[in-house]
Amino acid sequence: MYVSRVADCVVGRWVWTGDLPNPDFSNPRPAISGFETSREEGMAKATAAALQFAAGALRAV
Repeated sequence: MYVSRVADCVVGRWVWTGDLPNPDFSNPRPAISGFETSREEGMAKATAAALQFAAGALRAV
């Protein structure tokens, strides 16, 4: 997972992404992402999305 401040954003947004493995677990790709107002919120949302994917609640398309 990766959380970074959006450069030159006047409202101070943070972007988060999470890499999901392909079925053979090679070449992960950023398949989950979002924008939040703080680094902590970004980490929380990224973690929640990764856990939902692992539980089968999210589907990568």
